[in-house]
Amino acid sequence: MKKNQELFENIDAYLNGNLVGADLELFENTLKLDTELQEEVEKYRLIKEALKDKDIINFREKLKDIDREIEEEKVREIQPKKSFKTYYRIAAIFIAIVGISSLFWIYQEPDLYAQYYVPYPMNELTRSSEESTIEVLKEVSLQYKRKEYQKTIPVLERLIQEYPNDDRLKLYLGNSYLNTDQEEKAITLFQNIVKNDTLHNDALWFLSLAHVKTENNGKAITFLKELTSYENLYKKSAIDLLEELE
Repeated sequence: MKKNQELFENIDAYLNGNLVGADLELFENTLKLDTELQEEVEKYRLIKEALKDKDIINFREKLKDIDREIEEEKVREIQPKKSFKTYYRIAAIFIAIVGISSLFWIYQEPDLYAQYYVPYPMNELTRSSEESTIEVLKEVSLQYKRKEYQKTIPVLERLIQEYPNDDRLKLYLGNSYLNTDQEEKAITLFQNIVKNDTLHNDALWFLSLAHVKTENNGKAITFLKELTSYENLYKKSAIDLLEELE
């Protein structure tokens, strides 16, 4: 992504709610597809929040006061050696600067899982079955799309018991587990789905993200490298994420 003044002006306008009409639509459509833009927007938002933080602003003012006092101390100083008080203030400034730098580093450290994760899309579930079952399928479809994952889990678990060979249901359940901090259960499901030729790439992608979320980057890299070795829907995202991890 080419970073220029126009890009940051657009990000600023977007975060301030000043983009409207076609400009807003174009920016939001680009944001959905461009992971680098998503990262820049998040960094910019966090930095703006930090700069607006009253405590940080006050802290900076205190640093200025300390610096001013040190300069005055130098002028008044008769002896060639600085007093202990002066050294103390210099140390305080150094520690403060390191602290501020660390703060901004923390703010800008990307959450790679959040940056790359998008729930596996669920089509409306329908089966030739009794009417009550069809209603259950429709309801769980709506709950999943509304991100009500705690509600989808018991229903999907029951459906998988009824249809143990339906790996797409397992993908939905695995995503529900990921969104309720049950990563190990998700990993077990995705590992099982990898054997399915049709859903192999989907399972590999979410298996990679599950390991990123649990900070097991070594395993994530292994699966991502497989995804980057041939053409598939996730290849571009896998390449980008791999570059971030290596």
